[in-house]
Amino acid sequence: MSDAVYDRRTTLGSSDISSILGISKWGDAWDVWLEKTGRTTPEAGFSGDQAAGNMMEDAVAREMGKRMDLIFEPGAKLSEAPSIGPEPWMSARTDFYGRVWKGRSWKCGLEVKTLRAFDNDEWGPDGSSLFPPDKAAQIVWQQAVDNAYPETVLAAWAWSSYELRTYTVQRDKAVEKLLVEQMRDWWFEHVEKDVPPPVTGSRACSQGLAGLFPTPKKKTYRHATPVELRLIDVYLDQDAIEKAARSEKSEIGNLLKAAIGADYGLQRPDGSPVLVCYTHGKGKRLKPIHQDDSE
Repeated sequence: MSDAVYDRRTTLGSSDISSILGISKWGDAWDVWLEKTGRTTPEAGFSGDQAAGNMMEDAVAREMGKRMDLIFEPGAKLSEAPSIGPEPWMSARTDFYGRVWKGRSWKCGLEVKTLRAFDNDEWGPDGSSLFPPDKAAQIVWQQAVDNAYPETVLAAWAWSSYELRTYTVQRDKAVEKLLVEQMRDWWFEHVEKDVPPPVTGSRACSQGLAGLFPTPKKKTYRHATPVELRLIDVYLDQDAIEKAARSEKSEIGNLLKAAIGADYGLQRPDGSPVLVCYTHGKGKRLKPIHQDDSE
């Protein structure tokens, strides 16, 4: 099915949920609102890490099929329309669905994530219940939309250690009900009524405010309210703190550049790369390597 058939602005997908809840590393409610109301267009294509991760999904699904003695069939790809839930504004793309040989019903969903390395503060041991909350929100939403299987297996693959960890999420209809109610309220308040979300510190919020309140042609001033005056004082104090922190960060960065010297970068004791240093123009730049590059 072509992209022209499905307009992702018409539904909330599983990747939108953690953004609305404020637990996503990749965006917040303003990103979702700008997209769903047609103020921005979703980026097309994949990053290098995302493309490599997608290539690994089939291999991980085959391995999980062997471990669980199930046949895993792929769900809808990004080029295809997603599953639509009990309500028309709900959608999801589960990576794979597992069934027994010649079985007609799904035994479980399978969600595959790939990352550079496991952060053990976020990812617990194989078989545990500790994994990032944004992944949990995504899976609960998929279960609510699909309404077809009793549990989902989250399979996480780390490139640096060639390690596969799995986590099982049992379906909880009470939790699903609470999440759907919250997302329904958000959809009708902010998308159907076109009301912007509460202000946050995100770049998407700044972008949205620029569209809502363009710079006036005539420079006029008004008296600030007492609340606005307090906000101004806090903003100026934070600006001074930020400038001092920026100077300190620059000094620490130069110390690291000197320490790295002619090497390409630094890695943690477990072998996972954490920082690279490269020449850009007339200076040297540092680039942190984030451990979780999954999508």
